[in-house]
Formats: sequence, C-alpha cells, structure tokens
Amino acid sequence: MNSNFQNKIAKMIRVAVSEVFQKDFAIEFYPNLVSVGNVKVTPDFQIARIYVSCFPEDKSDNIMKIINIEYSKIKYLIHAKIKNKLRKMPELEFYIDDIYAEQKKVDDLLDKVKQEQERIKNDRIAQGLDPEAPLDESQYKNLDDL
Repeated sequence: MNSNFQNKIAKMIRVAVSEVFQKDFAIEFYPNLVSVGNVKVTPDFQIARIYVSCFPEDKSDNIMKIINIEYSKIKYLIHAKIKNKLRKMPELEFYIDDIYAEQKKVDDLLDKVKQEQERIKNDRIAQGLDPEAPLDESQYKNLDDL
C-alpha cells in the first residue's frame, strides 16, 4: 500500500518525466507518441519505476532504446525540475506500459464470445428453437478457442 507521500512523489516525477519527454525529447521520439502512464516509487524512495506508453506500439522497442541511451540526460533534466522538492533523486527504471495491449486482448476475447453467442442464437433460430433460452456449454463449438 502506498503512502500519501509516496503518491505525491510519484505524481511529481510523472509530471517531470512527461515535461521532459514532451519538450526535450520530442525530436528524438518523432513521429511516435510517447506518454507516461504510471510511476511507482518504492517505500524507501530509492527507485522510481516509470511506465511508458508508445503509439504505435510496434515502435516501443525503439523508444526504450532511446531512453536507455539518453538515460543520464533524462535523469539530469528530471532532477533539474524537482531538485528543490526532493533531497535525493531516486534511481529511475523505465518499463513499457502494455496496459493498452492487454486491454485490446480482453476486448478481442469479449468480441469472440459475443460472435459465438450470436452464431448460437442464429443456429437456434434456424432449428426453430427459442433463441433466448439459456445456453449450455455443449452448444459452443469453438469454446476451446475462446
């Protein structure tokens, strides 16, 4: 569980990283859209884990390479923005935030379930059965694919 102070520090770092990415690294990231999704700070304030989202998603490896190459510059610029608010700058760890990819997978699975339910209702209508009757597992042909 995060304390209020941890959350404040995380938010401060998130804003600083976002500003650095938007202002100082816009050219390096061009034409990709890079945003900071979440920042988590350890309880001892030694490490800040920064989750970065990239659009298009297939360019996220290139963005991480840029971030790793320019790590010291990024850390310096962030420290310059928050140096009066923190005694010690935490170590920064950057990760790809794959929440959108996971969300897309869930949406695709839900769409498959919806399509399968529609297929079953259409089959039941074609057989002259009540399409609104409860479904049982034996009626799912592609249940293992879901």
